[in-house]
Amino acid sequence: MEMLTASDAIALLKQLSTVRVLCIGDVMLDRFLYGKVDRISPEAPVPVVHVSQEIEMLGGAGNVVQNITSLGASVHFVSVIGDDTAGTRIETLLASLKTATAFFDKQAHQATTVKTRIIAERQQLVRVDRENSLSLNEEQQKKLLRTIKNALHKSDVLILSDYGKGVLNPSLNARIIREARNLGIPVIVDPKSTRYADYAGASFITPNLKEFQGACQRAKAGAGEKTNGDDEICQAAQSLMKAHDLKGLLVTRSQDGMSLIDEKNHIHITTKAQEVFDVSGAGDTVVAVFSLALGAGLPSPQAARLANAAAGIVVGKIGTATVSPTDLIKALTHGDTKESNEETDINSTPSCTHSHSSWEDALTQVLQWRAEGKKVGFTNGCFDILHPGHTTLLAKTKTQCDKLILGLNSDASVTKLKGPTRPVNTQDSRAQVLLALESIDLVVVFDEDTPLNLIKYLKPDLLIKGSDYTLDQVVGAKEMKQWGGKVCLIDLVPGHSTTDTIKRFKPSA
Repeated sequence: MEMLTASDAIALLKQLSTVRVLCIGDVMLDRFLYGKVDRISPEAPVPVVHVSQEIEMLGGAGNVVQNITSLGASVHFVSVIGDDTAGTRIETLLASLKTATAFFDKQAHQATTVKTRIIAERQQLVRVDRENSLSLNEEQQKKLLRTIKNALHKSDVLILSDYGKGVLNPSLNARIIREARNLGIPVIVDPKSTRYADYAGASFITPNLKEFQGACQRAKAGAGEKTNGDDEICQAAQSLMKAHDLKGLLVTRSQDGMSLIDEKNHIHITTKAQEVFDVSGAGDTVVAVFSLALGAGLPSPQAARLANAAAGIVVGKIGTATVSPTDLIKALTHGDTKESNEETDINSTPSCTHSHSSWEDALTQVLQWRAEGKKVGFTNGCFDILHPGHTTLLAKTKTQCDKLILGLNSDASVTKLKGPTRPVNTQDSRAQVLLALESIDLVVVFDEDTPLNLIKYLKPDLLIKGSDYTLDQVVGAKEMKQWGGKVCLIDLVPGHSTTDTIKRFKPSA
């Protein structure tokens, strides 16, 4: 995608954030166990993984939903889950997404799909799946269809995220697609099935190359695995479009980029070369961003290039990742955001209402840094009025680690600790000032009196505080030992205090 100015990139992201999406598909729980391998088991020639961190995320169609909400757009999600612990966890994770709503049909005798990945350093060692496929009866399909019809009238674009677990089937697909077409709503399908007759009438299908080759082989529209050149993909796609009344296909081709074939365009988009850490969920990011762009009225070539840029971001992250507005703006501007404050004010974007990172985004970043072999430090405070004592302390702190996260007391937390006249500056203002310091890599806000829960959530390698504390007084010191972390005390610069500075303020005459 051609380079945009920061102001144009922000305007584009704002446009995407206004889109209303209806997403239907198979949700699952993605569980990641992170640890280190120091020895081989004496019981069998397998590595022993000492687990230091466990996180759970929405997977399958749920990751499509996460990608949509991460860009600030609203989404209504329709799926089926089991009446079990994993299903309840999925409901909780979905409820935490501010711009998402959901209808879950709970099945009492159905197990929710759970995929557990065990990762040591940056290497995935094994994946353990617990799943079985649904078989919805006619009454259950009618129940879903009633919900879908109501939601379609409030939607700009429809996504069918079919992971082959049974939420979607040919009969239900036909009724959904027909209803959407009658309303003039584009239908984007991300299929695991190679039987494209199941999605007849859809606007776009977004397979990866292997899935596309399987569909060609089934439909005899190409030479199966040999359908991998630009011209061959174009010809086979046109044959599939004609056979199944499709407007187009967006074929993702890993290191070879993407191919967009529709009624007007035959475009092959190259990808930017970079180190790939994890391809988990990259297809979800593609369908989410492509659908948002089409829902916003962008032409398909621009939508495809935008999706390609987003995919290039998430494959460089660890785990089932999402793309953030800040990530995408940097990619679209090639990192060049040095314009006026008004033009580069990402905070004016509905999807980026804060300078600080969410706990979830911060954890994803920590895992990424750790996979790159970087030492992650953590410190915390109110930082109501930044003074030389702060900046010197933070600069010294950064010398102890590769990346430094600052846990920032929220406005409510500061008021509780310091009194009703504090804070002087809001948490967003404080975060912006702190992020301008070279020493700070990430700011994460917490509401509690202490950062203990945040420390336990992020599990940094190093916890750093001023030497006015003793080790037994440092919140989180005991917990740091549990995952092999360390505590470091830094000498303070005397003569500087926010409270004393505020006391020196004199009201104007």
